[in-house]
Amino acid sequence: HFLAVEEDITELKQAEQLLRESEERLQAILDNSTAVIYVKGLDHRYILVNKRYETLFHVARDEIKGKNDADLFPIKMVEAFWANDRKVVESRRPLEFEEIVPKDDGLGLLSDRLVAALAALDPGSGDRAIFVINRRGTATAVLCRDCGHAQACPECMRPLVFHRAGMTLR
Repeated sequence: HFLAVEEDITELKQAEQLLRESEERLQAILDNSTAVIYVKGLDHRYILVNKRYETLFHVARDEIKGKNDADLFPIKMVEAFWANDRKVVESRRPLEFEEIVPKDDGLGLLSDRLVAALAALDPGSGDRAIFVINRRGTATAVLCRDCGHAQACPECMRPLVFHRAGMTLR
């Protein structure tokens, strides 16, 4: 005795193909952005990163997928990242943070937005850049030289600056 079951899985295969194409399209869009883009789950594990992230941190997306910040960065930075992650989850809306992380230039003192703008310049067409540094205090920010942690205001998370007059952080 034989029992034969036949099921047409054409629709399932088509749906899988459409999903793959959609994921590839999303990755292509993300990879062509100059912003550092990543998606993490509620457990802080990386789900995806874009090409800018890979380039900046010298890590392939396959290597980072499933890892969390604690696998990649010093604990003080991880605590700051996770505090920002909590704020996003609690607010239930997109938020923007400037996070300082170690990079090839030392402590990441140039913002990613500035680095991207400079990279987009075309010197051959006459593009030029002028840096104006507004030093509101003795230092642009108080940073730990070991881990890059920036002392920040507990209310708004803006980096605090040391002001010699009055010897204060504000």
